[in-house]
Amino acid sequence: QIRDEGSGMAPSFDHARGDPVEKEVAIQDADEVVLVEGLYLLCDFEPWSKLKEFWDLKCFLDCDKETARKRVIARNSVAFGWDVERTTVRVDANDVPNGELVAGTKCHA
Repeated sequence: QIRDEGSGMAPSFDHARGDPVEKEVAIQDADEVVLVEGLYLLCDFEPWSKLKEFWDLKCFLDCDKETARKRVIARNSVAFGWDVERTTVRVDANDVPNGELVAGTKCHA
């Protein structure tokens, strides 16, 4: 819709909320650059694979796994108000495997 009409609404995501919020970000015809970030935007499985055609430029920001893990633990501790131990368990069970999946998409950038 945005490419065809020049404007539209896009979802947002906030870790403190936990789920995407549909149609929360307004994109206007006058916006010359729209930055879209997300872990799965370069994935080659549906529904994510359908999005790749919309990106004019694709970048993959990378860092070593332990740095990423420490950053996610710090972020999630604040976002969820959890202690470091509880956050670490969740990160190791959820975010680390997601990071490994996403690391395989850097070839699409």
